[in-house]
Amino acid sequence: QKNRPLERVREELIEVNPIASRYIEIGLEYKDIKQFDKAIESFQEALRVDPENIQAQVNVGSVRLEQKSYAEAVAEYEKALSIDDEDVAARAGLCEAHIALGDQALTKGRVKDAIRSYQQVLSINTEHTDARQRMADIYKQRAEAAVAETRFDQALSDYRKALNYTPEDQALEARYAELREVHREQAVKSLSVRAEKAISAKRWDQAVRALEEAQHLAPEDEDLRQKLTEVRTAQRAHGLTTLKQRAQQQTQSERWDEAIESWQAYLALEPDDRQAAEAEIQRAQAEQSKSKAYDEARKAISSKEYDRAVQLLKGIVFEDETYKDASRLMAEAIELRRAARPFWKNKWLWGGVGGAALVALTLVLVRYAPVALQILAQPTPLLPMPTIPPEPIINPTPQPVPPKPLPTPIPLAWARLSSGQAFSRDTITAIVINPDDPGILYVGTENAGIYKSINGGVSWKSVNSGLGRASIDTLVIDALDPRVLYAGTFDAGVYKTTDSGETWHEANKGINLHGWEWTSIVRIDPQDDQHLYYTHGSSIYESLDGGGSWIQVWTPSCTRLFLTSLVLHPSDNRTLFAGGWTGGEGPCDEGVYISQDGGQTWTISGLQMGINFGSLQIDSQEGNFLFASTRDDGLYGSSDGGNTWDRLLNYTCSAFAFSPDEATVAYCVTGHNLLRTADGGQSWHEVTRHEWGETRAMLLSPHTPGTLFVGGHGLYLSVDDGSSWIERNSGLGAGYLEMRIDPTNTSTLYVEMTDQRLYQSSDSGRSWKSIARWGLGLALDASSGTLYRSGGDSINRSRDNGETWERVELPEGFVEDVEANPVQSGVVYGVGQCGDSHEHCFLISSDGGNSWQIAINQEVVGDRIVVDPNQEQRVYVVSSRNVYRSNDGGETWGSCGRG
Repeated sequence: QKNRPLERVREELIEVNPIASRYIEIGLEYKDIKQFDKAIESFQEALRVDPENIQAQVNVGSVRLEQKSYAEAVAEYEKALSIDDEDVAARAGLCEAHIALGDQALTKGRVKDAIRSYQQVLSINTEHTDARQRMADIYKQRAEAAVAETRFDQALSDYRKALNYTPEDQALEARYAELREVHREQAVKSLSVRAEKAISAKRWDQAVRALEEAQHLAPEDEDLRQKLTEVRTAQRAHGLTTLKQRAQQQTQSERWDEAIESWQAYLALEPDDRQAAEAEIQRAQAEQSKSKAYDEARKAISSKEYDRAVQLLKGIVFEDETYKDASRLMAEAIELRRAARPFWKNKWLWGGVGGAALVALTLVLVRYAPVALQILAQPTPLLPMPTIPPEPIINPTPQPVPPKPLPTPIPLAWARLSSGQAFSRDTITAIVINPDDPGILYVGTENAGIYKSINGGVSWKSVNSGLGRASIDTLVIDALDPRVLYAGTFDAGVYKTTDSGETWHEANKGINLHGWEWTSIVRIDPQDDQHLYYTHGSSIYESLDGGGSWIQVWTPSCTRLFLTSLVLHPSDNRTLFAGGWTGGEGPCDEGVYISQDGGQTWTISGLQMGINFGSLQIDSQEGNFLFASTRDDGLYGSSDGGNTWDRLLNYTCSAFAFSPDEATVAYCVTGHNLLRTADGGQSWHEVTRHEWGETRAMLLSPHTPGTLFVGGHGLYLSVDDGSSWIERNSGLGAGYLEMRIDPTNTSTLYVEMTDQRLYQSSDSGRSWKSIARWGLGLALDASSGTLYRSGGDSINRSRDNGETWERVELPEGFVEDVEANPVQSGVVYGVGQCGDSHEHCFLISSDGGNSWQIAINQEVVGDRIVVDPNQEQRVYVVSSRNVYRSNDGGETWGSCGRG
């Protein structure tokens, strides 16, 4: 009986009396003789008998560990812990399996996988000696590699991490102290070099900051202290000169508030000509007062407050009769006041009336004087005055005042019908990531403002408090203080936050905004976070105080040149690159411009063709590689800082970005394709195809290699170098939308999105479906039920409630908006540009779009048609600046006001 084979014993157990403990004993015997598969079978038999038998489960894990199947061992030990999470053998086995997995990954060079395995061990046992030592060794190796590359900040960071794991390691502590001293010396040297460069460039604020940092690191260095004193003196002299010039320039431009502030800042530096500066302040204040009075007078004339206008202008003329056209304006206001005064208030009228009355009275007196005198000569008897008894005082009984009836509240209540998730998200125009925390992201959108995520994009919240505009073009983050961000907004300039987006404030002092800016680009100097550049398309501005104030440094001499892009050299803050475009009009040179003196002067580079908006990028390493996406001729690249250019792709990139780690690696989105280059653009390969929508922004994570973000209609994330993508849109706002209600059925709604998609709801907005992917606007013919949309050079028409659409050709040109007459069925209007010369025109169809009559009128410019529902022949065309009206169904037109 004792010598029966293990197989026979196990068979008898199965047939007669299966006992888990006996299966475990047999499994252990198989394990001892290295028959691992049979050992696992025995342990699994034990688990079939007793599924909660933790000893059997732990033994399965131990066999897998002995087989060096570490991943399977981890899985088995985790099953054991699901039975009893306090089991010592299971916890120890799981730690051993993770250690083995980490060691295996380390031998294959997969350091990140190893770190994850060791961290798993420490999550089970924070004091696990082997895991802590291995983590310390990894960070020590990283630190020494960083030292070899003279990246001392990274080296010190990695040594600190190593010491966190093995704080008792004295050799490690000594090496860390040694490196810290080397880093301090290197930092002082680097700051001194930076200060010398700043001194050469006469950037005194930057030089002072660099020397102050250096002195903080080396307080005993007497040479540094003396140099700092000299530079502060030069800084003061430069400040005096700059502030004086700025104040004089602002005075010439009649920007009195800014001029007064600049002169006051000048006085704060204790100049020698203090009295002259104080006199300038008094003069500016006087001019400011006159300017305000003049502006108020003009407003008063506009609002027909002529008395006030005359009073204000008299004060100006009394002080300075040559001030602008105040004398002429006062005379005009007096005349307007006279013309506007009612006839009965005219002093000459009443003078005439008084004179006539006096003459008439004189004639009466002359005619009847004798009779009057005779009457006056007769004595009049005196009569006693009657005594009037006092009347009793009667106090009236107070009557109750009836209460005023309160307005009856209108019984309105709002209820949410739809989350809106069926609609596409707004177009992402900018993406930034916190340089210290990979979980914190910000995105700018085309219409919905700025959003922030603290969990890597899993969820978002709106951070728009204080923003004057919700249309964002650029968004940049201060690498030295990530709480500070700047936003370039369309038509509203620069906004700044100092509290991680919670509140924003305007930062446009010195920037001339016109209200029709083409772009809005903010750039931060990577060497000096207080040094910024900004362009809104027609000029370039510079700030030396973190956006507190701006100085205009360049305006192109050719007014038809629009600046579409702006980038800074990563290591030379005096070198800038700008993209220019003319729209094919005028004598200006299109292309990439280069400045080497901080934007004061510019020269055209070898690339001379129109550059797309936001389509100029530079690598963040050395600044040798530049990419520029042209409007019509593909992607161009330069590997020598913009001196020479080569065409890299035959098609343009709507979004592209360089790797933050390798200057030669970059990605490009073109259409639905993602392309990658690893040789500076000489060759490209397709990574994947994906439907992002209109792509405007891309970001490569500086924290995790292989992590990419693409901004299209929403945000998309890839963690495998772009091979696959997931949406990160929870909480992001939808794009701009416009809603229409079907006049024949109020339960049917239509919504048009920014991306031209048209959605329909047949249940009052509770659910939605997409019924058209392309087109602009929507017109509904209430009588026939026909839907119309502009298709650019055609009209898209649906006769079956949006189920199918047909294309109706138009005369040569394109239409921007279409509208149906609400009374006359089949009458449809269009507005756009027609013919070879693209003249502005209004189109009319009286047969449901089958044929069109063109009414060309250069004065009618607009992108929206409105038909008066009460007067079917009255049609309006609306633009952002004007409103035009036709009273004969679009045949003739006239302007009826500003838009």
